[in-house]
Order: sequence, then C-alpha cells, then structure tokens
Amino acid sequence: MNKRILVIGSINIDLSIASSCFPKKGETVKGKDFFKTVGGKGLNQAVAAHKFGQNVCFCGNIGFDHDAAMVYEILERYGLGTEHIKRDGQTHTGSAIIVRAEEDNAIIIDEGANGTLDFGSVRETIDSVAPDYVMLQFELSHEVNMNIIRYCYDRGIKVVLNTAPASDMEEEVLKCIDTLILNQTEVEYYTGNYPSSETEAFAASQYFLDRGVVHVVVTLGDHGSIYAGKEKRIFQKAYKSNVIDSTGAGDAFTGVYVSAISKYGDVKKALQFANAAGGLTCEKNGAIIASPTYREIENKILEEENNEKSV
Repeated sequence: MNKRILVIGSINIDLSIASSCFPKKGETVKGKDFFKTVGGKGLNQAVAAHKFGQNVCFCGNIGFDHDAAMVYEILERYGLGTEHIKRDGQTHTGSAIIVRAEEDNAIIIDEGANGTLDFGSVRETIDSVAPDYVMLQFELSHEVNMNIIRYCYDRGIKVVLNTAPASDMEEEVLKCIDTLILNQTEVEYYTGNYPSSETEAFAASQYFLDRGVVHVVVTLGDHGSIYAGKEKRIFQKAYKSNVIDSTGAGDAFTGVYVSAISKYGDVKKALQFANAAGGLTCEKNGAIIASPTYREIENKILEEENNEKSV
C-alpha cells in the first residue's frame, strides 16, 4: 500500500537554546547549547514521513535570503527535492525561536514567507503530484489551508490535518477531513476540555467525529496516544524516552503515523510506530536531524517488547 503523500506546510529557520528553566516575565536567564537549523512543522513532518520510507513530496514557501541555501541543502539531503518550493522576494524565510527547558519547550514563530504561500500555486502542485494523502498544519495562512482542504475533499484526496498551532476553523470544514491529529492543548482549544487520560481523550474525540471527521488521533505526551473512529477505539502507551529536546516529537509522530497508515493501512501498527518515533526524537537535539529512520523505530519497538517479556 505504498501511496503518495504530499506535505504542504511551513519552513522555518530554528534558533534553539537550552536553559535550566523557562524565564519568567521580565526575567533573563542563562542558556546553553545554542544551535541554528532548518525546521518548520511542515518540513519536519515531511522528513519524518520520508525517513519512514514512503513516497513523500513537499510544498512550501521561502524568502530570497541567505537562509534559503540551508533549506535547499536539507531538501536535497533527505531526498524531498526542490521542484515544489516557492519563493517570495518580498519577505524572509519563516523563523522560530525555541527555548528548551524542564523536558519541554516554548516556541515563538515569525511566519515570514509561510504566510504568503498562495492557493493558486499550491493547487498546481496538488494537480501535478496527484497525491493519495495531503498533510497540513496551521503554520500557513488560514485561508490557504481552508481552500486546500475543500479542494482535496472535492477530488477524493484524503486530508490529514495536524491542528498545530491551534487556530479557528469553520465547523463545516471538519467533514472534509479524513484524519485529525491533535495534542491535549489543541483538544482543549476546540472542545473546552483538556484530556489527561485515554478515557477523556476518547470522549473528546467524539466532538470531531460527530462533525464528520473520519479518524481522530490525540497525543497524550508521555502517556501515549489514542485513535478514535466510528467503530474503533485504540490506546497506545508511550515508549520510554530519555528526553533531551521534545521540540520535534509531535512532528515526528505525525509524519510517521501518516507514512505508516499509507504503507500498512493498520491503525494499531501506525500508532506503535508513531509513538516510538516521537520518543526517539526526544532523545536528540533538533527536529529534522533527530527524527528516526524506519529501522531505528522498528528496533525501538522490538526492544520494548523484549523488555516487557523479560519482566
């Protein structure tokens, strides 16, 4: 079931720094382990899906600045190509400031060229690639995302939407979404309820199922994740992880989940692979360079299974 995935999303230059704690309002704290790399939720997810071994194309927008060379190098290194990368000479490539502390992170984003990607050029890419799945996040403009969702739905292309960062969307658009992937904070944004357990996550997912979403996946941090459909409910516990940097965990989870679904068509297996990928990504700094390969994910799952048998 090797199907084609098109990821349409953000490209950022990430400036990341670690600290022993998050600064309070007006406070300056010392940092360490600063690094600069290429990221963006869209590109992170595309690389994660591609590393899993699936046929992945990526469409995004960058500026005419010195950071563009870093983006092209990453695209070529991971085999995503540059033919669907747009450029805007009037603005800069998107950027993100990331603070890593207390086994978590906080991020501020300047959308830059991500905010000027236009639907017309994206539509041409969709028609050219003819994907089975289109993956989206909320780091592009609201209007472009909504137009993409409707356009794909009308053409029978399955839309996977990762609602990060949480943003308003028209309720009628939910019926156009095949798979919705949310974390706990995003679930609270839409439903008013923060799910702290799998039972609460299953209950909250009904809000989206009742409005036409076919598949709902909710990540629960170090507790694991759930899948909810009309006839199936699955909980997958998290795999043990020595957390160094959690920045790219959600993107690795999302990219690998969709890649695994397109390859196997098996939700339980996809959740296993995605949870393992998220945990492994936390064990390294960065997002793109930290996301694991298929073999690394498979080995992690086997290791956990062997450990359970030996207990």
